[in-house]
Amino acid sequence: MARKKFEEAEYDPFEQDRLRTLSRQVATHKDQGSSGEISPSEKIAPNESPPAITNVVAIPKKPVREYASLEAFQIAKGPQKSRTFKCSSVAQDKELDGFLARLKEVTATDVPFQVIARAAIAATMRAEEQIAEVIRKKPAMKRPANVLAAEYAQFEQYWADVVMEALRKVRPYQ
Repeated sequence: MARKKFEEAEYDPFEQDRLRTLSRQVATHKDQGSSGEISPSEKIAPNESPPAITNVVAIPKKPVREYASLEAFQIAKGPQKSRTFKCSSVAQDKELDGFLARLKEVTATDVPFQVIARAAIAATMRAEEQIAEVIRKKPAMKRPANVLAAEYAQFEQYWADVVMEALRKVRPYQ
């Protein structure tokens, strides 16, 4: 069975250092405009020991990050990504898109609808006890048929009011 290329010769780090040094010397002479030949005094003999290794390492300074001001930040141009979630009317879709665009300007980054929806659901789930308390105080509405637009809008508004009132009562880190 044939030997693999890396198995043919043992890796010799000293030899590799010597070759790197030699290639650097050749490269610097070529950059200086010489004929590319190295004088005998500059050549490293194979029997010579490699240069002494020092433990001094130059650590580059970490660049200081400058934060862009909100005025200087430019929102990426391009086709707007469409949401998979659709509201019941075109006006509500436009209102939601406007809300997301305003959040995008304030935060200086793209805020997908899914992130806002998950955050709202998490906050609402955290307020479960407060929602139950508000519903005990207010009479609960029965869910109307979907075709009754006016009654369904009142039903949605009822739940929006209940959730907002409950969220006001939630203590942080509850």
